[in-house]
Amino acid sequence: MTVVTRIEIADQVEGLFDGSSIGYEDLLQYATEHGARDEVLTTLGRLHGDTYRRLPDLWGELRDVPVEL
Repeated sequence: MTVVTRIEIADQVEGLFDGSSIGYEDLLQYATEHGARDEVLTTLGRLHGDTYRRLPDLWGELRDVPVEL
């Protein structure tokens, strides 16, 4: 299994965050459309489906995802 990092997730979805609330499905769709690897999509799939205003809001639910390798 290939490790997913917070940096990789950020690279895939940071362009979506503009200060408004982002829904879980919008986040997954954006990542998919921007070429996220299956492992990144699987990791994002562990989110609880809340809304997120800032990229760091994801890390509370993805505590085990390392920042980098």
